[in-house]
Amino acid sequence: MSTTCTKKSASRTSSNVDLKESTIKDNSRFFNSIDEVPTHAMTMGIKNILNAKKVLCYEIDEDMVEVLKGELSFDNLKIQNVDFLKANLEEDFSYFNDCERVIVASNLPYYITTPIIMQFIENSKNIKAMVIMVQEEVAYRLASKESSSDYGAITVAIALRGQARITRNVSRKMFIPAPNVDSAIVKIDIIKNKQDYNSNRKHRAYNNI
Repeated sequence: MSTTCTKKSASRTSSNVDLKESTIKDNSRFFNSIDEVPTHAMTMGIKNILNAKKVLCYEIDEDMVEVLKGELSFDNLKIQNVDFLKANLEEDFSYFNDCERVIVASNLPYYITTPIIMQFIENSKNIKAMVIMVQEEVAYRLASKESSSDYGAITVAIALRGQARITRNVSRKMFIPAPNVDSAIVKIDIIKNKQDYNSNRKHRAYNNI
């Protein structure tokens, strides 16, 4: 998971890394059997992330942190080896004090998607937008309209602070081996002072999340 601000030129790099047994076990819930679960990952798609003035990356896996530090030795990159849900975003985001805008980019762990989004929503003061990949059914919930059956508490929380839309559906067939779920990429634009929280009925629903 990464947050970035302001563009600059950067190069692209990639690396193979073996996944820990615990990671393989966690990922197995998306597959029919443990034999189908990928045993390694490749750090690709780095170009856009590093094409920024500053990059703040959160990674809980110590082994992956070492890979990132070894392969991505850029002056604009700061890596936090921490459980994101326990991170102090107000303190961490001081790193972006000289930035005009902050963008969040992440392929969110499906089993903790909502808590992570709420962490950002609650600390959205300096965030301009979030671009996240989530399970498809969750994406529909994030971007649903008020009259939709997918509309819920997390939809309200997002609606109070901004606007979400699905930019692309990602088929399970794009992964080898294919998981049991389809995904989608969602962009959440944060709109400053969008709602009067104390007088809006949505605020009451938001407080019940």
